[in-house]
Amino acid sequence: MKNTHKHRKTMTWQSKSAAIAIAIMAMSLHSSVQAMPEQGKVVAGQGEIARPDEKTMVINQKTDRLALDWQKFNIAKDEKVHFDQNSKSAIALNRVVGDGRSIIDGSLSAKGHVFVINPNGVLFGKNSSVDVGGLVASTANVTDDDMRNFAQGKGDLGLQIAAGREASVINAGTIKAEGGLVALHATNVENTGSSRMRAARLSSPQQRTSASQPTRRASSTSR
Repeated sequence: MKNTHKHRKTMTWQSKSAAIAIAIMAMSLHSSVQAMPEQGKVVAGQGEIARPDEKTMVINQKTDRLALDWQKFNIAKDEKVHFDQNSKSAIALNRVVGDGRSIIDGSLSAKGHVFVINPNGVLFGKNSSVDVGGLVASTANVTDDDMRNFAQGKGDLGLQIAAGREASVINAGTIKAEGGLVALHATNVENTGSSRMRAARLSSPQQRTSASQPTRRASSTSR
């Protein structure tokens, strides 16, 4: 009986690993056809979305906290998205309201902190390059009130994953967050890429992650 139980656990791990490998392969195959973030809208705070050229997007953030909604938030391997922030303490909260996971296989940069919230999953491909002050990638549900209150500095942003949600956050690329925190928050989290940061957190849905202080020191935890 013990051997059977061990065999089942091994098969489960192998199946999960195979699914993750297929997801990363799919990112590589389809990265060239992914579009820029689409249909961006400022929900709270002040900012403007600019397109200097077809492969570059700049979000000019004018307040310390900015909350935006996107129909899609994808970055192809030859595309660049930059958040022009005034300080390292600035936070850009990005919520994806459309269907489909976010596939980031290009460049994402900011002086401060960038949050990418997509209940359908967030995938950082092998070609991705993230250079920010801090990063939160989560499959949590965030309400309109949560967005407005957080942007206005009214309390914490509690990231709670809905029961039964199996979407993943996967990093197969390069994440640099000098002096900040990188939080990958989902039911399934996989980090096979390279990371340079002060602290990291891999969170399970049983943990209610607070994103009010993205620069605080945290220990690495996994499911």
